[in-house]
Amino acid sequence: MPNWCMNDAMLRHDDSVVVKETIAKLEKMEEFHLFRTLDPEWEYREAQDVDWGHDSDMTEISLNFLSAWSPPQDLYETLAGQGWSVWATYYEPGMEIAGIGYDGDMWDFDDIHSITEKDIESDSDLKEVVEHWGIMDEIEMLREMEEDEDE
Repeated sequence: MPNWCMNDAMLRHDDSVVVKETIAKLEKMEEFHLFRTLDPEWEYREAQDVDWGHDSDMTEISLNFLSAWSPPQDLYETLAGQGWSVWATYYEPGMEIAGIGYDGDMWDFDDIHSITEKDIESDSDLKEVVEHWGIMDEIEMLREMEEDEDE
């Protein structure tokens, strides 16, 4: 059984026809086939608990899903190569990893539950990830649990 990685992604494309065609494909998407819907050549693992939407101008598609072990970075790179602008973030609490990326380039943060406020303030990408996923609340809760165990 894999660790489930939580993912949020925002896809934008300058060509509204491409966005509308992708929305039409997503509307017909088979369960668990998010990645294959976005890239028919996709041969790897698939997504679970997919939630998606688009803005009223049909210029942007938002995605929220779970993936096994890690984010689908290869998919993001493929989409960027097709003219999509991709913003993505992920959080996998079991392995204490998180990250953020743009157009297929990801910045990964390991040992995420050990970060400090100083770490967050010195790195704007880390700060965005922590705020997006509410990780500081989790870190504070873990620290309180450790203090209670020490007493």
